[in-house]
Amino acid sequence: MSQLRLSFAFFMLLVALTNSNVLLTYDTQQPGFLNNFTCGLLTCEKALSTGELYVEKFNLINIGQNASKLATIFAKCGKQVMASEISLTEKSFNRSMARVQLAIHNSLICFRGSFLCEVSYRNDEFESLTDMSIKRPNHETPYSLQDKMEFLAETITSLKYVVQELRQCPDENLHKDWTLAFRGTSGIKKSVYDAYKLGLGIPEVVESGCKQVGQSLPCANHYRNNAILDNWTDISQVALVLFKDNVKVKQVIFDGAGSNYMNWLTKARVLDSSWSDMKTQVSNIFSIDGNIRPDLKRVFLLNSVYGGCPNDVGWFVAVDMETDGCNWAKNPDFPMFLYSMSNERENYNSVNISTADYFAIFVRNFNLP
Repeated sequence: MSQLRLSFAFFMLLVALTNSNVLLTYDTQQPGFLNNFTCGLLTCEKALSTGELYVEKFNLINIGQNASKLATIFAKCGKQVMASEISLTEKSFNRSMARVQLAIHNSLICFRGSFLCEVSYRNDEFESLTDMSIKRPNHETPYSLQDKMEFLAETITSLKYVVQELRQCPDENLHKDWTLAFRGTSGIKKSVYDAYKLGLGIPEVVESGCKQVGQSLPCANHYRNNAILDNWTDISQVALVLFKDNVKVKQVIFDGAGSNYMNWLTKARVLDSSWSDMKTQVSNIFSIDGNIRPDLKRVFLLNSVYGGCPNDVGWFVAVDMETDGCNWAKNPDFPMFLYSMSNERENYNSVNISTADYFAIFVRNFNLP
């Protein structure tokens, strides 16, 4: 029975590899001075399907004898880690296709190697997914199902190697193991507070660009992940992250243990912040509900002092209506997301105050029903 289960597992993995959108090819080269003694070209590409947003990185691995990692190539930050005697000859990342090509300058790898390409990417729910493909140019292609399972078993065994953890791109640390729960978009004249709390003003179908961060895809709405916000359980941490020109500019990490979707944003729960004085300075209003009155609506409010309009000081505020008692908060194209550009709280009338294009709320360690 155990052998049957193992065979079935191998078969299912083989199906997964067969259905992958990753294409891995290998071309033998005649090494010489003109091609820098290249003996082989390894090319990996992934075509992005509907619902797939962008590729994050490629891992290319020699899974032959003495298995080793050949290269890791990141999309966002341009970082790449190459093994010796491997060089990058081509790299392309766009919305429809991602492609990399490696030149191999080691004859032992060229003539004995078997290769795997692992592609990490994000879908329109901002989930991190992986596709892969295997190429064994130095082995005969198996034909029967039994041959395929034996071939796959050998391949899986060869993948049991130890690879040191590679340093991630600076902004990738935030997204690893985090899930997007909400994204608020500025200037769309729809309440960000009502969208977050009640799901109001959000169309049934939201653009893919609203379900991601750090990419210049179109978005004219707020995005609410109802599965998380309506079933807020077992949340360990929450991140409030501000973006301008699709670059993260500020973030605050909160302790989410024992919270609900409306009360996690408190000063007492702050674990880490881009603003160094947030834990030590006074605060008068620090909550999602913020300060709501008939003549103003300031929400997701991280405020320090109300000293009269010329002397109001804080870290971040989502101004959620056109009118306000203070000139610094009036904006016909609401919502407006004001934040301190410095490492400390700032007067909202200061030149050190800027506007974010959107903010995102991420959660980690959640259980869906």
